[in-house]
Amino acid sequence: ASPREIEKLITNPLEQDLKEVDGIKQMNSVSAEGRSFIMLQLDPDQTSKDEAKSDIEEVVNGFVELPEGAKDPRVMVVEAKLAPVIGVSLSGKVSDMELRTAAKFVEKKLRSLGDVAKISFEGLRDVEFRIEAIPQLLSRYQITLEELIIALKRQNISVPGGLVEGDLAGKKELIIRTSGQYEGVQEIAETVIRANELGEMVKVSDVAKVSEVLAKPGLYLRTNSEDSIMLRVLKKEKGDAISMVDKIKKVMQQIRPQLHPEIKVSFIDDASFYIRRRLAVMGSNLLQGLVLVLVFLSLLMPWRLAIMTSLGIPFSFLGTMAIFYYNDISLNLISVMGLIIVVGMLVDDAVVVTENITQELEKGTEPNLAAVKGTRDIWMPVAASVLTTVLAFLPMMNMHGIMGKFVRYIPMGVIAALMISLFECYFILPGHIRWLFRGKTHAQVLKSMQSEFLYSRMNRFWQSRVLPFYERTLRLALRLRYVGLVFSILFFVASVVLVKTKMHIVLFPTDGIEMLILNIESPVGTTLERTRELMRPIEKVISELPKDELADYFVKAGMQGLNLFDPNTFRGGHYGQAIIYLSPEPDRHRTAPEIREDLRKKIGLPPGLKTVAFGNVAAG
Repeated sequence: ASPREIEKLITNPLEQDLKEVDGIKQMNSVSAEGRSFIMLQLDPDQTSKDEAKSDIEEVVNGFVELPEGAKDPRVMVVEAKLAPVIGVSLSGKVSDMELRTAAKFVEKKLRSLGDVAKISFEGLRDVEFRIEAIPQLLSRYQITLEELIIALKRQNISVPGGLVEGDLAGKKELIIRTSGQYEGVQEIAETVIRANELGEMVKVSDVAKVSEVLAKPGLYLRTNSEDSIMLRVLKKEKGDAISMVDKIKKVMQQIRPQLHPEIKVSFIDDASFYIRRRLAVMGSNLLQGLVLVLVFLSLLMPWRLAIMTSLGIPFSFLGTMAIFYYNDISLNLISVMGLIIVVGMLVDDAVVVTENITQELEKGTEPNLAAVKGTRDIWMPVAASVLTTVLAFLPMMNMHGIMGKFVRYIPMGVIAALMISLFECYFILPGHIRWLFRGKTHAQVLKSMQSEFLYSRMNRFWQSRVLPFYERTLRLALRLRYVGLVFSILFFVASVVLVKTKMHIVLFPTDGIEMLILNIESPVGTTLERTRELMRPIEKVISELPKDELADYFVKAGMQGLNLFDPNTFRGGHYGQAIIYLSPEPDRHRTAPEIREDLRKKIGLPPGLKTVAFGNVAAG
């Protein structure tokens, strides 16, 4: 059916019925050739996922205006667990049947992994039994096409026949079943179309040619310039993306000798790569933070106290992990972002408490009393400083809508880590400091501190240079307080004007994109095979990208769309798409926009194509 008929007969009537459902925030639809796609965005403040799905299914199941020949509609929920974790591409200069056999073999092996929820294919063609009737032979035996079709239908069945009991079955129950489903070419060829009382019969093989072939392709897929089949692996909701990808790669390495030598295995769109990279950022930030804190604090206090203070960072992180675990929050790209943000804030409170306890020790207070008094005297301003940061992040936890459901995990990580850090500096850090100086007299404590090379020299520099300069500056600021007030107001106003006139708010910057998309369209009516041939020049230009910039690429003819739930998916023989995966930005000399513009100039508009348009991956 044409898109116009699809819209008139299915999409428009169904959209009118769906307007009755409460909680639908936005409705988008695409009517394509032979296909209607309606995407409903819910308002989570008005309805729940399960309640909305139930209401929508009730409307769709009650839709009785489907035209004859239309398949039953499907209602699916778009969930993060439905996003593929990795794509396994099989390509090579082998026959289509050999490639399909290899893909099914790989699927069987990967399904045995515990974390794998589902495997979907791209470019896989079904196996068909093709029966080509020969008109001359049909005429000789006086058999019509209808007789041939009826004979095949009559034989290709599997029907339960019920139970047989009593004397006929003896002391057992017999389950009767009529089974005749075809499993091979020979069975079809031996099917009897007509027979007489003398046992003479006409078989399918007498009037037709029977063969096993692959179904007509609806999509051609090529990876790195070779015909391919893609296996998209989806993980279970509770599965670990990193461990699952490691297992998949290990399995593929083990079964590689069992595949045809010409078949190449490529791993496409590995989501675990981004998770590993962000965890690496968090780990490096954590390590750098620890080192810098230790170095800097060793200049301002004894190195042993610096170590005790720095312990608050790993302690806060481990405590946050425990809170995440018991609240069923996974470590993902968003929750880790909160931990990266909070790394630099975790020792602020501990530094203040440690410094105050150190002052008490220098005054001659006994270590046990110094730990208690130093913490008690400073607890209120320390709590105020931490809670102001907590309050700054707290509104993010109450954001509404879809964005709110994602963003809330960032403040949860920040707040949990800060509160654990506050607990540590109140109740654990004082005990460590008290243990460090236990049993020492005032003279021994002072000698221990002053004997440290860095600390003693920095302390003298601080007292002789920094404090006098600070005091002079402070007195000047107090004397010119009105000038300072006017300057502060002007600075604030200038900042507001700058934000309003010069700065643009971009929620998700496009920097660091490592994926380019080319959408290709040929004139309507172009065959799938012809579109594939027209895309060869584009493949050649992409393949010539430098090795340090190009990771992988694949092109598909017959479809445009990034995933199953892309509302802008188009299907048809005249559509095509190329997806280019670039190497990580730090490993290449050019940015993604620069590479895109270079490709745009080199590709231009190849002969026979209607349009070649570069698309962007939606940032975030």
